[in-house]
Amino acid sequence: MKYLILFALILISCSQKTENQKIMNNQNPVKSVSIATFGGQMGYSISMKITKDSLYYDFNIAMDSTKRKHIEKPNIVYKLEDLINPDNIVRFSRVKDGESRQPVDGTDMEITIETDKDKYTVINAWDDEVWQKTNKKMQDIMYKEFVTE
Repeated sequence: MKYLILFALILISCSQKTENQKIMNNQNPVKSVSIATFGGQMGYSISMKITKDSLYYDFNIAMDSTKRKHIEKPNIVYKLEDLINPDNIVRFSRVKDGESRQPVDGTDMEITIETDKDKYTVINAWDDEVWQKTNKKMQDIMYKEFVTE
């Protein structure tokens, strides 16, 4: 009987933690997800930001300002929680930046998650699964919506 009561208490405790996490995520929803790549020999930058209702895209090459692009579109397709699961925001916030690739004319990639309360930016975290999945989803959207060349 003691073991049954102990098991019931543990079960209730675990379900309470899950419920508290859901409440925390709903109180701190994602406002935007953005990705930026910058550097290289020509000093280019490309970025995209997704909010609940808009998509923003910027492209710039320091060596040739005639190539500059800025595009805004309404967001009628993409849900922020599909880009990063709210349960993964805490994990994303703990990811460490990777090494810069710019010293050898490479490019760095930055992902930023903004919530109502916080903003988390992580650069070159190629070894992290959450960062990589978010990167892949954002890259797919960017090429589908904006990149035509």
